[in-house]
Amino acid sequence: MNGARRAFRRILLTRIQKLGDCVLFIPVARAFRQALPDAEIHILAGTAVGEAVFQMCPSVDRTVRTQWPAPTGVRAKLREVMKLRGGRYDAVFLSTQETGMALKVWLAGIPLRAGFGSVRHAGAEYRERFPFLLTHVLEQGDGEHEVPVNLQLAALAGGDTAAAEFDLRPGETASAQAADLLRGAGLQGAPFACVHPGASSGDRAWDAEHFADVCDRLVDGGLQVALIGTMEETERVETVLRAMKKPGAAASLAGKTTVPVLAAIFSRCAVFAGNDSGPMHLAAAMGAPVAAVFVTGDPRVWAPWTPPRRKRLFTLADATPGGVADAALTLAGDAIR
Repeated sequence: MNGARRAFRRILLTRIQKLGDCVLFIPVARAFRQALPDAEIHILAGTAVGEAVFQMCPSVDRTVRTQWPAPTGVRAKLREVMKLRGGRYDAVFLSTQETGMALKVWLAGIPLRAGFGSVRHAGAEYRERFPFLLTHVLEQGDGEHEVPVNLQLAALAGGDTAAAEFDLRPGETASAQAADLLRGAGLQGAPFACVHPGASSGDRAWDAEHFADVCDRLVDGGLQVALIGTMEETERVETVLRAMKKPGAAASLAGKTTVPVLAAIFSRCAVFAGNDSGPMHLAAAMGAPVAAVFVTGDPRVWAPWTPPRRKRLFTLADATPGGVADAALTLAGDAIR
């Protein structure tokens, strides 16, 4: 493949799903850019938040939207195939989650089609039954982290998999909006923690009362608290505020941020504390240390991609408000001294 990569004019990467999934693909996109500095790199995204993430990444030339969950009708599927064919891609690299894309990219006539032969997600059995769908087949083991697994794709193109780093740039407008939002919440100029009590589903969220206790302990330790979340998580954030003993040192930013603005806020915070979630990954990508609770997720696979000294991870069995708060305060370090 080393000779073939020199001829790449335009390639397509795929990472279709949620915020955290897309954030964890940024080091992969960077590795592709390092390997193919002159190629046009497009990435297929299925959500607005994913599109926002990739638009902050200078390694990506264009974000292409697709429908997620995937359409079920034959006509809709054919429209997607024709859209892919119209891209005139020399190669496509399917990430671990794109179990339904192998048939589409084959039908689209993309010459080089790399992806995974076996995946954790359901619905990929046909890859084994129809091996011709992929020209280059990779494997992933149980319990392997998403970043190094997907870096195998970049390695096919000659990417340096050892230098797996983030590069997300919120931009001047988002940074100014973040500063205004923090100022309006009374959080400007003082060290603060970002606390996210929500998650993509209820079974992944630690108790709101526990987060209220964590927030009070963070305040006692010298931090102000910015409670963050989506518009749908506003009620949960308000529950945390009502349960706090010292709500005056906390402010709700739930429903008030875009993805770039949230990224800019994370770049200014002393520490992130919250559930295993998309914001957790975005915070780590922006350089914030992370204390996180994994209620159901597997931290071997979905831990924030940051050095061990920058994170402290808990399972439901060992998470306590005191433990999470102490870890967050330790990670915050010099910001509160």
